Amino acid sequence: MLYEFWLGFGKDFCWKVLVFSNSAMPLDNPPCTALSLNRQRDDCSFIAFIIQEGPPEEDLRGVFKIIADFWKYKLPAGEWRKFFFGTSRLWINDENDSGICCLGEPGVSPDKPFQILCESMLHRKILKCGHLILHAAMAELEGRAVLLSGASGVGKSTCMRRVPLPWKAHCDEETLVLEMKNHYFAAPVRRAINKYGNMTSIFYVDRILPLSAIFFLQQSSADRLHPTGQGEAIMRICQAATQKFKIIELPQHRRIFECSMELARLVPSYILHTTLNGRFWEKMEGALEQCESQDLRSAKLEGC
Repeated sequence: MLYEFWLGFGKDFCWKVLVFSNSAMPLDNPPCTALSLNRQRDDCSFIAFIIQEGPPEEDLRGVFKIIADFWKYKLPAGEWRKFFFGTSRLWINDENDSGICCLGEPGVSPDKPFQILCESMLHRKILKCGHLILHAAMAELEGRAVLLSGASGVGKSTCMRRVPLPWKAHCDEETLVLEMKNHYFAAPVRRAINKYGNMTSIFYVDRILPLSAIFFLQQSSADRLHPTGQGEAIMRICQAATQKFKIIELPQHRRIFECSMELARLVPSYILHTTLNGRFWEKMEGALEQCESQDLRSAKLEGC
């Protein structure tokens, strides 16, 4: 079986995924696609294979032979990294954006292991391009995006439910941060729900906004806010990014650190202490006004 999926993140991001499978069980939940499609680019950015029953555990050459015999496809050379998901084996080639999923037992559904494979390939590709997916909520005020980041249970979802108009809450869990020519933009990452009511790995992005500030949430007895140091901001951004990776190794840790350094340098960040009944958004509005004033002063100095 041949599947074709598209990943669309605005007009400049459109990646095609070709998936070849010899599994008798179909993919009920396409692992990665975009509902806001833009097919201006027609190159194949990812290629992946699902093999129902592969050769012995260490025999990657045997996997290559199955693929060559079954699909007449010669896989690219380079370093292939192997991972395990239950009884399934996953291989990823970061140089060529290729992946293989060998299902460990007959009758195993390919959905979950293949979702892990495709999601990992997608995150690595985004990171390689200099972007980040963060464990963070995203809100909008007058066309500007802010992120609210923090550990699970700290109150991101509660804050998104409580922000009043003219604020708009876009997502409470996952945000794509895009770097474009030393400017940062944020896009809410939404996930589709399958017919059983479970969240899938189907990504879609429907809005991209300039990123104005990042707020790191802490529960408190009083609403208050203070700027973070750059070192603390880097550490917290790294934590928010690594939480979204299913499969992460040292090269990804290094790249996350590099991207976090640039993000912390160019986008102001704050510690936002919030209460259950306070007006925390007023603290964010004050910070945004201060950022806007600083930007205007910088623009005047550059014009002199």
